[in-house]
Amino acid sequence: MSKIHDMTVGRPTRDILLFALPLVFGYILQQMYMVIDAAIVGQFLGVGAIRSAIKIMLIYFAFTFMVTYPFADEMMLLFVDGSQTEIVDNAARFMRICNYFYPVLGLLTIFRYSIQGLGYSMLSMMSGVMEMLARCSVSIWLAPAWGFLGVIYGDPVAWMAADLFLIPCFILLYRHLSRRVSTSA
Repeated sequence: MSKIHDMTVGRPTRDILLFALPLVFGYILQQMYMVIDAAIVGQFLGVGAIRSAIKIMLIYFAFTFMVTYPFADEMMLLFVDGSQTEIVDNAARFMRICNYFYPVLGLLTIFRYSIQGLGYSMLSMMSGVMEMLARCSVSIWLAPAWGFLGVIYGDPVAWMAADLFLIPCFILLYRHLSRRVSTSA
């Protein structure tokens, strides 16, 4: 028999901490996995792997586009009652617009983890700062000006801001590491 704990009664700080601990622990494990994975990819696979990752990302984008664009409304019905048409329409629009920018997100992921795997975790972290600044900017300017549409563009704008930081970093690191390899050979 399971016991249900009412988090609205008693000391909220203790309840929130008890609720958050498994989430924090899971997040730490996920980050450790991603750092280890990025280090292995960056150290052993090289630029050929990045090209392959970009191809895989583009195939994934094509597949998700073919599924998301025509069926976004139906997919939303898995989560929301069909009588809530405004919610279904807004969620489907959100899903479609974000899907258009999946290549931008794919590049963000590929370059961030490649740079991190090469041992430049500070640059990887700075891309996260660029993302955060872009999200704040969207919240300050786009969301009030465009309403829900401004909110929808929060993720894509953040992804683009991080890419605008990461792509030049990756190019410079690639050139630097190529020169270092050619001089040591």
